[in-house]
Amino acid sequence: FLDIDGVLNCQSGYDFWVGSGPPDTWDYSNIPKYKYGSTRSPFCPKTVALLNQLIALTRSKIVIISTWRYGTSVHDLQCALNERGVVGHVIDKTEVLGTKRGEEIQEWMDRHDIPEKYVIIDDDCHYDIIQYFPDKVCVQPGEINGFDEPCFAKAVDALV
Repeated sequence: FLDIDGVLNCQSGYDFWVGSGPPDTWDYSNIPKYKYGSTRSPFCPKTVALLNQLIALTRSKIVIISTWRYGTSVHDLQCALNERGVVGHVIDKTEVLGTKRGEEIQEWMDRHDIPEKYVIIDDDCHYDIIQYFPDKVCVQPGEINGFDEPCFAKAVDALV
């Protein structure tokens, strides 16, 4: 289960694409123009590389739990991830129920075969997910570095 903002789209990504100096030095022309998703939301190359490594190692599939799912088809979510370098296969998205994400994930699991092993990657896990799922499957990236090496290690532990 994958969130996007704060996980792949994080401060380190903006530092990479526009610079980390004072705001008047930022160069937004370096951000690629995307067709899908938030057109000016670049992903951090390091977070993408780690997610791709996790997917390759564990053969994981992706269910989007991000606000990016609002009004967006699974196909367009797949395209948004692909054009930003993510190689994983988006199989679905959780329904927008107007409740906490933990409830939305549980509702998705109730409608599908629950995978034997899964991980929830969301920068707000402790806000609205941890009440519903054990800590061992909740990976909470920090807003600066997003999905980093410690997150990768915890995700691998949950999936292998």
